[in-house]
Amino acid sequence: MYSVLIVDDEPLMLKFMADNLSRIDSRWTVTGQSEDGLQALEMMKTASFDLVITDIRMPEMDGLALARHIQENHPSTKVIIVSGFDEFQYAQEAVRCNVHDYLLKPLMDDKIREALDRVAKSIEKQHALDVALKTMNSLPDNSTEELVSNFISALIEENHFNIKTLYPLIYGMKLHIMDGIAAVLLLSPDESSILMSRKSITDMPVYRMILHQKALEVTKSDPLVPVCYDKYENTVLLIAGEDADEIAAKCRRIYENICRQLETQSNIRLICAYGEPVEDILQLRSSYVTAFESLNLSLAGASSPIPPNRYISQRHFLHGLHETIKTIDADLSGRDSALLLNDLMHYAALLPDSPGTEKILRFGLYLVNQLAWGINSRQEKLELSLMPMIQFLSESEKSVPTEKKEIALLYQSSVLALTEDTVSPPGKEYGVLSDMAREYICMHYNEPISLAVVADVLGVSASYLCDVFHKNIGETYSKFLTRIRMEQAALLLKSNPDEKIYKVSEQVGFISVMHFNTVFKQHFNMTPREFQQKKKS
Repeated sequence: MYSVLIVDDEPLMLKFMADNLSRIDSRWTVTGQSEDGLQALEMMKTASFDLVITDIRMPEMDGLALARHIQENHPSTKVIIVSGFDEFQYAQEAVRCNVHDYLLKPLMDDKIREALDRVAKSIEKQHALDVALKTMNSLPDNSTEELVSNFISALIEENHFNIKTLYPLIYGMKLHIMDGIAAVLLLSPDESSILMSRKSITDMPVYRMILHQKALEVTKSDPLVPVCYDKYENTVLLIAGEDADEIAAKCRRIYENICRQLETQSNIRLICAYGEPVEDILQLRSSYVTAFESLNLSLAGASSPIPPNRYISQRHFLHGLHETIKTIDADLSGRDSALLLNDLMHYAALLPDSPGTEKILRFGLYLVNQLAWGINSRQEKLELSLMPMIQFLSESEKSVPTEKKEIALLYQSSVLALTEDTVSPPGKEYGVLSDMAREYICMHYNEPISLAVVADVLGVSASYLCDVFHKNIGETYSKFLTRIRMEQAALLLKSNPDEKIYKVSEQVGFISVMHFNTVFKQHFNMTPREFQQKKKS
């Protein structure tokens, strides 16, 4: 219930408003009546009101003077001016006095109702913002960085609910996000280079986490470069500047800085693209789409960071790429092997002549990644589909296929693995190996372990352990490790609901607390903080 003070020198108007306001809108009740502005000021010294409805012409102090006083001394109180004079100068002055609404006599119920509804919505919005700000101010110092990152993530994913929730917070806290214009910079580990260096492709989540951490470190000194993940776990940075040239220079500088650190410490290569700059932060999705599509131009030999003008000039290639993959996906769904091979030959025709091992792998990895998004048990099937390409890589030192049909047959082996049912577990000795791997993971889940590390401990290759583990345990290594870490995180949060989230993240083996938050929410459908609050209540 909201309180109203009525100020009018006409007794009939005072009585009308006092008797009818609650009938017109039940959310409002008249808790004060005054015949002039000075008397209203005295009443406001001892009582508070959500709204003052005042006539514009009164003795002693008129409505505009009263509105100015309220603006200066009671800024949270809304004001509606009532006037019998339809004159522009009064409306102008009312706006300068921060008046919420301006009504003309004679007053009609529907006009009063509309005005009261607008004021109620404004108060509700302000109350929600005040509560949110109070909550945010009680959070750790890095909470504002997370807030901005979550807002950027909502924008690029077009999560309208989160945009509507977070935008008032960003605005209310006066968080500075961009100057002039801004663009999305998108970074992803280069999967083909990882495979070429004989590293396990199943450790991609680890490489993505390392990349994200380096991006945070490189941009730590610049609060105007928020960092977040997209839904594909690519690293997204918001790059602001006064013009497109400045943004391009910043993108190249940040990309080269991250590359130097990754190549020195982890020998990970990147592919990178940035989108068209936008003037309105709410239009950031368009910049992200350009950057995301531009990443695919690494297939056509584009050098990183890939600028948006390269995307525009290569739209024909990208359209053909997407349409061919759609056709291959339809062939898989219809289980038409003849059409599948024919369309895979069309896909292989997109490669240059004599493409070489790295280019063949790059196109193959892209193909299986795209097809795997629409199937169940994605991670398990994806790991199985990579086996033919891993075998191809081991044999490529002897000969590399040059005929497009040979390449299409290689791709066929990989994509068919996406539709195969999981085979029955092999012999007992493989079961023992899987049990040993499972036991090691359960003992070392809080360390930055990878499939390659576990394989080295057990004395087998990573690809072999990947296949055996999946067949015997019933889930992939990465999925099993994530599940164990999430179960342990839940136990820690239950046993100590006041524990800092970043500490729990570290205790279960995560390098980045933001990545931990993302994985936890995917696993439990709530954030770690929400989980804590639920256990407290």
